[in-house]
Amino acid sequence: MKLVSATVFALAATFIVAAQSTRVDVTIARGRCVASVGAERTEPYAGGPWAAIPASCLNDSPEATARDFRIRAWKEAESTRVVVFAVVTDATAATKERETQIATFLMSSGQSVNVTQTAEYNAAPVTVSTK
Repeated sequence: MKLVSATVFALAATFIVAAQSTRVDVTIARGRCVASVGAERTEPYAGGPWAAIPASCLNDSPEATARDFRIRAWKEAESTRVVVFAVVTDATAATKERETQIATFLMSSGQSVNVTQTAEYNAAPVTVSTK
C-alpha cells in the first residue's frame, strides 16, 4: 500500500511540475496599449480571466463603435486557443456590456497574429501573440 501511495504522489508531483512549466501568456496589443492573460484553463469559459485594451487605443480610432477588444485563452492539445471579442456598452445587459466573438486562433508558442476583424468596429487592427 505504501508503494502505491508513493507512486501516485510521484506521478501527481510530475504532472503538477509539467503543467506549471507549460504556462503560456497571451498578449493583445496595439502600440503602447498592451494587456496579457495566462492560458491556464483547458476548456472554453465565460467571465475571467481575460485581458483587454481600449478600442480607441492612443486615440487612433476615435470613431470606434466598440469600447474594448478582449481576449480569453486556454490550452488546447499542444497549442493555445485564443478568442478575441469586441466589447460594446449595452445598458440593457446585466453587466452593462455585451461581447461579440470576432476571431479565434489556435496558436503555437511564439506566434503572432494580426487581427483585422476590428475594422468591423471602425478600429485599427490589434496584434495577438503568445509566449
